[in-house]
Amino acid sequence: MSSDDIKRRTIEHWSTVPIGTQTTGFSSSEVRFTKEYFEEHARFRYEVYAPWLRAVAGFDQHRGQKILEVGCGMGTDLLEFARNGADVTGLDLTPRHLELARRRFELFGHQGRFVAGDAEQLPFPDNTFDFVFSNGVLHHTPDTQKAVDETCRVLKPGSTALIILYHRHSLAYYGGILLKSGTKRFAGHILRGKNPFRFSLRRVLSASTDGEENPLTKVYSRREGIRLMRNFRSVQTEVWHLNRGDFPLSGVFPASLLSKLSRRVGWYLVLRGRK
Repeated sequence: MSSDDIKRRTIEHWSTVPIGTQTTGFSSSEVRFTKEYFEEHARFRYEVYAPWLRAVAGFDQHRGQKILEVGCGMGTDLLEFARNGADVTGLDLTPRHLELARRRFELFGHQGRFVAGDAEQLPFPDNTFDFVFSNGVLHHTPDTQKAVDETCRVLKPGSTALIILYHRHSLAYYGGILLKSGTKRFAGHILRGKNPFRFSLRRVLSASTDGEENPLTKVYSRREGIRLMRNFRSVQTEVWHLNRGDFPLSGVFPASLLSKLSRRVGWYLVLRGRK
């Protein structure tokens, strides 16, 4: 697929199943996006799915700053920055996401700016923002390098970008996706009389992470992540997130061990770059 085709299909996919709705137990047709729904969605996100995220994102550390979130989705993280006094702008490729982000902000009585745009061509002047945040988004765009370069361009000198990507050297990737999902797809090809060696691991990755219709997902090692941050003066990396079910036999591991493993082989690679 061409870059334009991938982006078109990305918009179609997330318009049908807005980001976050697949983790709440409701189908997109059942969700009415009430204040109570958004509250429950945030509770699940920060207390169940990713309890590490509040501290890593630093929602309470940017009061008075101009913040851009690249790929704001339904505005969940963006609202946390706004609640803590930041001047926030959310950009997303999918108009449906922006519609829901606006609704979330209106329901909770906060102000924000919402812009339809492409992460690879940010519609902002150089040196505009005090902080740029992007969580689980840039591994879905065709030219991730260009998107990361754009985050650096719109940052003010001395400011920081925080970019979260899927981690290649994770138990979720090797165990849950390549081993579990890859083996299932391999067997499916055999049962359907197809050549079992003619299937795409990238297709397995994309379908396993964000749905069968998701056109593109990529994973990055720490070294690859640092390379992406080539235009930043300094870069720090962290790894987070390891839930039960991310890899075979995870249920037998004690919680303390899972917590320690998450810092080495977790699913999210956190890149913090200073311009």
